[in-house]
Amino acid sequence: MLRDIKDNINSPKNAFKHINDKIIKSISYLLILTLLMMLPLFIYIFTDRTKLTVSPEEIRSEVGLFLSDEIKIVDGKLLNEKNNKAFFVSGYYFVMGDYNIINPGVVISFKEEHISISFLVNKYTNTEVGTYTYQSLGMENYLFNNSNRNDLSYKLSNVLANNNTIITYTFIQVFFSFFIDMIIIVLILSLLSKVSRPLPFTYSNHFNINAHLTTIYALIILISGLFGLGFGTIIAWIAVILYNNIAYRSIRIIKKEGIR
Repeated sequence: MLRDIKDNINSPKNAFKHINDKIIKSISYLLILTLLMMLPLFIYIFTDRTKLTVSPEEIRSEVGLFLSDEIKIVDGKLLNEKNNKAFFVSGYYFVMGDYNIINPGVVISFKEEHISISFLVNKYTNTEVGTYTYQSLGMENYLFNNSNRNDLSYKLSNVLANNNTIITYTFIQVFFSFFIDMIIIVLILSLLSKVSRPLPFTYSNHFNINAHLTTIYALIILISGLFGLGFGTIIAWIAVILYNNIAYRSIRIIKKEGIR
């Protein structure tokens, strides 16, 4: 498998070696590439888990909604006079008071004696996956004022980052997102190749070829993830289209002359 990855990166023409592979083999190859693309996430587990959920910087830009003289924690209990507020950041809902969230997502709620983390599937299904008392978070006596904006942002980010259920959920979500992206790319390139190129190949042949041509796409996404390059997806798309053209242009069609 590693040799296939190396060959497909070194020369797009090598993808044609897999033209007659079974579809399941090509899909398995795409799964391997998807795992490769997730390498930065595995690194973050040991370096900075907040990058797997939502960063303190992202929370800080919105958490000002919770900063009020009317909100405080005294002796481990939240005192909140009808401040029903919520903000949304990167798939996470942060809720203060009795605020009704309708859309699916991860909900972080400030309760009377603890912070609760739950998965909201719909308005009827809400599964709690973690609770953290204010004492355990060093918030037994806490003021929700501007001087604590940074501290509150870090606390909320770390609560999510240290919840194993949330981390597992993130991995599954990212994995399927990457894998579906890869499948869509292969399907699109295979369709375009089938329609635009007069070759005696079936659609499954094109699928097998383009599944291996997406190796360059996975490599660029991996590098952009490791180095935090925001434009990696655009470059990856350009590269895989370029590899597709190079590979197919390498084919020479020999026409048989009629027997005289």
